[in-house]
Amino acid sequence: GDTIKDKSSMNVLQIQHAYELNNMQRFTYGFDALLTRPDTDGTITGKNEDDDNIDQYGVYVQSETGLSDQINLVLALRYDEHNRVADGELSPRAGLVYKPSTNQTLRFTYNRAFSSPSTNSLYLDRMANTNPFGTGIDFRAQGTYHKKLEDGFTFKRSEDGRPMFRTPFVPEGGYFAMDDPVATGVMWGEARQIVYGRFTPVLQGAGLDEETINGVIGYLDGVLGNVDGLTNSLNTFDTATRSFVPADPNLVDIPPTRSTITQTLETGYKGIIAKKLVFAVDAYRSDITDFEGALRVETPNVFLDPGSLETEIGTALTVAEIDKNNSTLALLDQEALGGNGNGTAVDELTAIFAAGAAQIPFGTVSPEQASDPNAVILSYRNFGDVTLYGIDLSAAYYATDQWTISGSYSFVHDNLFENLGGIADVNLNAPKHKFKLASLYHIPKWNLRVGGRARYNGAFPQNSGVWAGPVDSYTVADLNAVYDLPFGEGLSLTLNVDNVLDTSYRSFVGAPELGRLSYMQLGLAF
Repeated sequence: GDTIKDKSSMNVLQIQHAYELNNMQRFTYGFDALLTRPDTDGTITGKNEDDDNIDQYGVYVQSETGLSDQINLVLALRYDEHNRVADGELSPRAGLVYKPSTNQTLRFTYNRAFSSPSTNSLYLDRMANTNPFGTGIDFRAQGTYHKKLEDGFTFKRSEDGRPMFRTPFVPEGGYFAMDDPVATGVMWGEARQIVYGRFTPVLQGAGLDEETINGVIGYLDGVLGNVDGLTNSLNTFDTATRSFVPADPNLVDIPPTRSTITQTLETGYKGIIAKKLVFAVDAYRSDITDFEGALRVETPNVFLDPGSLETEIGTALTVAEIDKNNSTLALLDQEALGGNGNGTAVDELTAIFAAGAAQIPFGTVSPEQASDPNAVILSYRNFGDVTLYGIDLSAAYYATDQWTISGSYSFVHDNLFENLGGIADVNLNAPKHKFKLASLYHIPKWNLRVGGRARYNGAFPQNSGVWAGPVDSYTVADLNAVYDLPFGEGLSLTLNVDNVLDTSYRSFVGAPELGRLSYMQLGLAF
């Protein structure tokens, strides 16, 4: 519901020239400039608003050589510079095309390409959720470029190598080491007050008045106020389950976003068979280096360790002999109030305070470059290598001059790469299988073309920032009709009914469910 302003622009300059040496040799060369100018009034790029331009420049040359009447060789080389990427990118390409006949083509290609960092992966700086836990810790999405500090994110570490953290409960305290007695003491003090708030209704349910309850809480605070020996634990918020899970204490710094490199070997065939069937097949292998993942939580939160809480709280309550010195607290052992009736309220009180205090995030392992020193940071990371195998099929059958049947199928061998680079799972955010079958019928005397198609998308796991979870498969049917208007050459009226059966489906987590969509178009072909 927050306001987002985006008046960004991209200015593109391209210069190209071709030179034909002879009928068998042709050269094409040129220069590109892409100048991206984000303009979001701080609603997307935040503190980077005044320093978020992207300048990309590239030069290239391509050679096309006719080795024979049937064989063509294509060689190309491109070099690009990006103002936010340290090293330039060299992109070679080679292709061999063999045409045994005029309507049959075989090709073999190699291509090295890159995907440069986007404005989001570099400059994003936006609040994602304000104080969801009630402890002053926000969620913030942030890119890896910072104009005042080194790019990327680095985690401060104590002498024992463990990550250090910051907490809103000691705003001027800077960084604390894990298990720091000052920080854990402040955490425990805050935790007690939160647990007292949850504990009060239990005492009220036992029929105690306000004065008695305040006396009990005062007594407990005296017993538990000087608990020592508490330690910390690290947990990371899982956006898929909306819960905390144990974090890896060996945090890996996040370098500046780099270009993703894709090298692809591909072979393909396209041809006309029996003057009726147009058929094409492409098989490929792609090796992707420095795969850029989606937005993910990169900063664990700091909690009071439940094990040390149980030990130290239980010891303090036992030493204080609470059952003998406070008869009101002894009521908690009664089964009617949820106790176990074992003759002591130490275990009940220990469970109440340990469980309550251990669920509260008090701090964040915040990187030194964070815009908000206490926020959980969601950011982008290049990590690991991915290899994909796939195949694409397409065909069109011209049954008559009026009737055409067409279809396509795409397959990729994997769409989830687990523990990539020892850091995290990476989702392709796309299905392994996609299928489409269509038919078109032309009625010339009515200037009308009518058709329909069926589309199938397979299920796939998705992870894109806070949007994570399974996307179910779906199959939908579409209808369309195109009427060539009798006035005005090339003028046509199109009616489309997508998902004609009104089957509800969701194509992406976080997107709305889709149903039937009907629309008309007026088109001019020239």
